[in-house]
Amino acid sequence: MARQAGPVLKLGFCHDRQKSSDVVECLFGKLKYYRRIASRYEKQASRFEEILAFAAVLLWLC
Repeated sequence: MARQAGPVLKLGFCHDRQKSSDVVECLFGKLKYYRRIASRYEKQASRFEEILAFAAVLLWLC
């Protein structure tokens, strides 16, 4: 006897939301090139945030 799946939710596709999501994913992909961020050497949240902001500025300037 086959099991029936529950009701399927049909969500509408929002092009603008997907576009902004892709931008964020690409940013995180670029930030991972910085080894210090990818491996999270900084254990304090404030220091990690500073390094993250610095890397974002470097990406913005390049």
